[in-house]
Amino acid sequence: MPQLLGLKPKQQSKPVNKCSLDFILSKDEIISKPALLPSFPWTSPQRGSSNKTFAPILAPPSGPCKFAKRRRLLNISVSNGSTKVSAKAGKALASGSVVKKGSKYCMVDGCMSRAKHARRCWRHGGSVKCKIPDCTNRAKTKGVCWSHGGGTLCSFRDCTTISVSNGVCWAHGGGKRCAMDGCARPAYERTDHLCTLHFEEKQYIAQVHSITTQCHHKHTC
Repeated sequence: MPQLLGLKPKQQSKPVNKCSLDFILSKDEIISKPALLPSFPWTSPQRGSSNKTFAPILAPPSGPCKFAKRRRLLNISVSNGSTKVSAKAGKALASGSVVKKGSKYCMVDGCMSRAKHARRCWRHGGSVKCKIPDCTNRAKTKGVCWSHGGGTLCSFRDCTTISVSNGVCWAHGGGKRCAMDGCARPAYERTDHLCTLHFEEKQYIAQVHSITTQCHHKHTC
């Protein structure tokens, strides 16, 4: 390459041992400068005969290159009884699985219900009581419950019943339905998503099973 550019090849100098006695006693100051690649004229074929010269380019340094490594963020989890809470904000680890928990959920640890008031769900005191004296029902709209005129009316024609969900009342398809097959009765969260009849039946079966287990345990002992 230097012969094609009309340059004389530079003789390679012998490596200097800076630990030798000759180098220490020498008065010549040796300043190491980075080697420069030769610059040469270059003519652009698109723009005629305008001469352009490349700027000197530093030769790549010798030796192994070192690249800075980025530190990975560690997500340290702290165990608190049966519930694991992550140190990273906005996440909670319930039974080992990562669950997103934002401001829409109840602030109580381990509860994944939707927050209603003051960042708490109905079970943990997040509901507002009806403002009518001696009424313990939850307020829906205007500070009163359904019994005292709270909520919105059903959107079905000529229906004066309070709507439950999707703008309609229970009779017109609003609200939750019983989880039992073939049952279309209204269901609630407090009754394990069952209607009142099937919830009472479930409680009765559980009570009979508990009594039978206790009697069997006494006879065995």
